Amino acid sequence: DEEMEDDELEGTLRGLTAEFSAKLLSRMEPDESAEVLRDLDVEHRESILDAMESTTAKQLRQLVSFDEELAGGIMTTHILVVKESETVGAALKLLVENRERESSDGVVVVDSEGKLLDHIQTVELLAVDIKSLVSELIAKPYPTAVTSQTPINEVVEEFSNNRGSSIIVIDAKNKPIGRILADDLVDALSQHRGRFSQSGVTRA
Repeated sequence: DEEMEDDELEGTLRGLTAEFSAKLLSRMEPDESAEVLRDLDVEHRESILDAMESTTAKQLRQLVSFDEELAGGIMTTHILVVKESETVGAALKLLVENRERESSDGVVVVDSEGKLLDHIQTVELLAVDIKSLVSELIAKPYPTAVTSQTPINEVVEEFSNNRGSSIIVIDAKNKPIGRILADDLVDALSQHRGRFSQSGVTRA
């Protein structure tokens, strides 16, 4: 299962150089890389992060610092952001460039100050003229958003109310900093249940 795969990867990293480990983790989704890094001792983790490209390392250090019981600890920072003033064609180009990433099912739309406005699915972009402005597609229902400090149980409630495939994570200024995919939430809950059962505690 996925938890076992993380354990195996952690063991593999112990036998690799920091440079090779850095390349390997850089190719993974940010939330998955952070999960593996959290389980390493500080010295090993820092040697790998120091070998990474600075922007990626900064991103992963932030993710590792978040509590796994909070939204920030299970989000992925890979989000495709476009401004409302951009064309649909520009948004589609961004999607094509990132088509191999699992979280590229649409774009997050922000205003001129970078504040969250909407999340527009790829299928919606494909249905209109590429010369149209992204702003023309902004409409209700608007995306559900939580902060990085929102507890996981509240994130679960939001998913239940939202019935969407993801939730946007925003900072104090309402700027998007990540997303939580339904799969990531299920994985996180499974791991929490596993920890409780291993400690002899059962949950209803």
